This record gives sequence, C-alpha cells and structure tokens, in this order.
Amino acid sequence: MKISNYNQLLAVSTLVSGMIIFATLWSQNQKVESISRAHFESRLLAQTVNHISTMSQAWLTTQDLLFSGKQTYLVNGINIQSKQLTQTLLAIKTTDKSNNKLIQQLIGTIKNNKTVIDSFAQLTQVDDKVWQSTITKSDSLTTQYVTTLETLLQQVSVDNFALENKLTDANNYLVILTWGIISLYLIFISFIVTWFSKYIVKPIENITEVAQQSNELGQEQYVEFIQEDAPAEVIALSSAIQSFTQRITIEKQKADQERRNVINKNKQIKAIMNTIPCSLLLLNDHGVIQECNPEACKLFAKSKNEIMTENIAIFLPVLSMLDGQFDTKMLLRSMEESLLAPSFENPHIEFSGREITINGSINYLLTISDINERKHSQKALSSLNQQLVNAEKLASIGQLSAGIAHEINNPVGFIHSNLDVLADYIKPLTDYINLASEADQQEQAKVFYQENDLEYIINDIGPLIKSSLEGTIRISKIIKDLGNYAHVDSKTPELISIDNLIEQSLTLVANELKYKVKIVKNLNAKVSVMGFPQKLLQVFINMLVNASHAIENTGRISIYSCIVKGEINIRFEDDGSGISQEHLKTIFDPFFTTKPVGKGTGLGLHIVRSIIDEHDGHIEASSIVGQGSKFEIFLPIHSGTELNNAANKLENITLDDVNLIGK
Repeated sequence: MKISNYNQLLAVSTLVSGMIIFATLWSQNQKVESISRAHFESRLLAQTVNHISTMSQAWLTTQDLLFSGKQTYLVNGINIQSKQLTQTLLAIKTTDKSNNKLIQQLIGTIKNNKTVIDSFAQLTQVDDKVWQSTITKSDSLTTQYVTTLETLLQQVSVDNFALENKLTDANNYLVILTWGIISLYLIFISFIVTWFSKYIVKPIENITEVAQQSNELGQEQYVEFIQEDAPAEVIALSSAIQSFTQRITIEKQKADQERRNVINKNKQIKAIMNTIPCSLLLLNDHGVIQECNPEACKLFAKSKNEIMTENIAIFLPVLSMLDGQFDTKMLLRSMEESLLAPSFENPHIEFSGREITINGSINYLLTISDINERKHSQKALSSLNQQLVNAEKLASIGQLSAGIAHEINNPVGFIHSNLDVLADYIKPLTDYINLASEADQQEQAKVFYQENDLEYIINDIGPLIKSSLEGTIRISKIIKDLGNYAHVDSKTPELISIDNLIEQSLTLVANELKYKVKIVKNLNAKVSVMGFPQKLLQVFINMLVNASHAIENTGRISIYSCIVKGEINIRFEDDGSGISQEHLKTIFDPFFTTKPVGKGTGLGLHIVRSIIDEHDGHIEASSIVGQGSKFEIFLPIHSGTELNNAANKLENITLDDVNLIGK
C-alpha cells in the first residue's frame, strides 16, 4: 500500500471524526444557548416586576396622602403614576400565559382605581360619608392590585430559579461532553501516530541510521538500505539512496578539496588586507560591517569585535539618508571627501566604494583614507589665501578712496554753502516776524518786507533745503555702498539682484570713470541669483576699473544684463586699447599683469574667475587690439530645489577652495 493511500485514509478518518465532534458539540451548545436566552429573559422580567413593585409603592403612598389629608391636588400626580405603571406593564413581553393573565389583571385594576381617584376631584371635603365610601372602593382595588402583583413576583422568581438550575446543568453537561470527546480524539490520534510510526517513520529511521553508520566508518563498500516491511515509496527511496551513495562520496571528496582551496585563498586575501595602508571595510546591502582590516580599527580607535556588525553610518554619517536607510549612491562615489562622526578628534577622511557580489548577494567594499594632515596644510594655505584676498580688496578700496572722498566732498560743499545762505536769511525773517507781531507796526512790516525782498527769500528756502537733503542722501548712498563692499561676506549665501549690484559698483567707481568714460547701461536681467554680494560686487568693480584703465583719454564702457538660455548674462564692453591674443590666453592666471611694476598685482582677473566659479558660473573674454575688449559673465538662475541646492553648495565651500583674486 502506498503512502498516498495512507494519507487519504488519515484525511478521511480525521474529517469524519471532526464532523462528528463538531456536530455533537454544536448541538449541545445550541441547547445551552437556548436555555441561556430563556434565563436572561426571565431575569430581565424579574427585574422589571421588581421595578414595578417599587413604582407601585410610590403610587400607593401618594394615594394614602390623598386619603388622609383630603388633598385633591394629588389626583393628577396619581393619574400620571397610573399611566406610567400601565405603560411599564404593557411593555413586558412574556410567553407564559399565566404571567400574561396576571399582567392584564394588574392593568385592569389600575384602570378601575383611576376611575375612583378621578371621582375625588369632584367631591367636597365637607361630604365625609361620600368621601369615606370612595376611599373604601379604592382600598379594595389597591388590595386586589397588591395581591396580584405579589403573585406575579413570586411566579416570576420561581421560573427564574428553575431556569438558572437548568442552565447550570446544561453547562456542566457541555463541559463533561467536551472533555469526553477530546479524550476520545486524543486516543484516536495516538493510535494513528503509533501506526504511522511503525509502518512509515520507522523504515525511514532505519535508512537514516544505516547511512550515518556508513559515514562514520568511512567505508565505501556495499550498504543495504532496502526495507521490506514498508510502503512502496519507502522501498523505492531506499533503493535510490543506495544507488547514489557512491556518487555522494565522490562529490564529498571534491567539496573537501575545494574547501581547502578556499581556506588558502582566504588566508592570502586576509594577509593582503592586513598590509594595505588604508582602511578597508566589507559592508552588506544594509550598510552593516562584515569585515575590516587593522587600519580600520586604528582609524576608528576600536577593536575589531566592537566594529563588526555595526552600521557604517555610526562612523560615517554621510552614508545614511534622512530616513536612516543606507545611501549606496553616496558610497559608490570615488575619492569623496567627508567627515567621520562628531565624536572623532580627527574627522577628515576620503572614501571610495565599489559594489561586489559574494555568493550571489550584493556587498560593498569601502576604502577610507585619513586626510587630516592634508586638511591642516590646506587650512594654513587657505588662511594665507584669504589674507591675500583681503589685501587685494583693501588695495582696491585705497585706489577708490580719493575718488570716493571727492564724490563725498561735492555734496558736502554745496550743503555747507546752502547752510550759509540760510543763516543769512534768518535775521531779516526774524525781524519781519517781530514787526508783524505788533499791531501798530503793520505798515512798517510791509515796508520792511518790500525793502528786504522777503518774497524771494521765502521762495528760495524750499529749494535750498531740498538741495541739501539730496546731498545728504547722495553721501549716505556712497557710504552705504562702500560699507557693503568693505564688509566681509557671511558664510550663508543670499539672494542677490544683479542689476542692483551693478548700480552699487558704478556708485563706488563713479569718480574713477566720470571724467573720461561715458557709461552706457542696459540692465534687463531683473532676476536674482544665490551667492555672496560682496564677492560679486568685487567682480563688477574689477571689471569697471580694468575697463577704465584700458581707456587712455576718453571712451565708453557699455554694461548689459539679460537672460540667455536660463542664465544671467552680464557683459562689460569698452573701446580701450584692447588685449593681444597672446595675452588673452593667460589673463586669468594668478600674478599675470601687463601693467608696469607697482601698478598692479596680477590677481584681479584671477579673483574674478574664482568667484564666478564659486557661483557655478563662467566668464568669457574676447578682445581686438586698438578696438577694445568684451568680458561676458554667465550666472545660473536658481529656483525651488535648485535654489536650495545652490545655497547648500555655497555654504559648504571652505576657504581653501577659494583661489587668489585680483589683477
């Protein structure tokens, strides 16, 4: 007989026994549930009758007050109580005919009593005989009502007690029946397990035992696996095992040899990892460290046991996304500079990652180099570069200071002149006011007004004050623009209006240009970029000063701004001496200058290109000797996400990333 036949037999017997058990327990459970519902209804009826009994006591007490004190105003209250009792009795639902009969008797008694009570409202207190007769009728009805109610309460209590005992007996029988069926089912299962163990499990155990003994002895001789007293499938299985025994032995020998080879290769790889002068870490696809070399232990200042099974984000936070997931895109970058966790004293590192497949699963090989010494050197160089940049800016301010002083001196001069004139106007105006305030001096005041031409003075005061205010505004603007230029940029970039920045640069170099240069402006950019205003202001000042120096006598400088293919295009053109093609290739190199010694540092255009590069822009230059030069600056327009990315990029620029500036 096959195992499948045994399985079918077991399935059918289990199904039939299960159905019998279910049907038996379901039938008994239905009986228990039916009795439980009847008991619940009986208990609810008993509570309702008890409630009616309580209401009846209040009803009868109110009637006693009516009878004893002849207080007829209580009739309405008694009628309301009668109505409530009647409604409560009508709401009772019971299948017991005797109970229904008693309830109807109670309702009838209440109605008859109501008729008697209503008659009290028509009686006078002086008619004692009629009053006493009516009380006697009511007492007779209430006595009948109380007797009927007690009978109903007693009958309901008896029924409730009987149902409670019946429910207890049914529950006990259900428990006994359940345990009896469970015991029989366990006996049946034990019989089935014993039978299967003897005819199916035991032959398979015999095959396993023989195979284990053969492996332990290491014998390659014939082994008897065939089982006689077993299902057909077990006999076929034992024959197949016997035929594959020799093949398995051969494959095992091959596997042992391959394992020894792998162990040797692992030793070689481990020796290589231990001698590499940078940190090596093997990560799984979740960023958990699977292996590391001694250099990694040295870098993290932890033992290998402390590093293993930790997530790489604990040591290198940049490899973790905002939601805590492993950032594989960041890992696969090459020669990426980053920082270790804040707890490390020397956090500067450089890492590279590669994806590798080991046993069909994706892993990542991470190499980390300690670059703290390089960073210290860069920081020292960066400090020197910044000092050169600031020195160049101070030199520019020094070159512009004489012109700026002249620009400030002009409005100061005419303000001073205006104040002198106003001082001369005060005396005649004061004298006229004093004369006009005297009633008997009005004629003399008019003569004084004409002789001193006060009408002209009064008309001249307004323009003088307006001119002086315009002068102060002009001085304030020059000082504000100079302060913006001299101010050191904050580390946080901000939105900048390019057109406004060009106007500020023109204010600062106005004296440098106004005597020999005509300015032509066409500013139509009307958009903002994200960056550092003082640095871009230095770019525009350099452009204007260089153009002015290229013009020997008089000439023209044209400034244009517009939008070209999603970028702001700023163009400076002059008609000066121009730049040769040979020099045009090197004008942006540091320390290159065509000016005489002492006239320039050779850092101006280099600084310009460095600042433009920081702002993700670029600069182009073209020139014809004798006709002039043209410099075009292109800056990206940022919006939405691009604006935030640009801000983050500029915030992360360190001083050692800034090149030397100036010309």
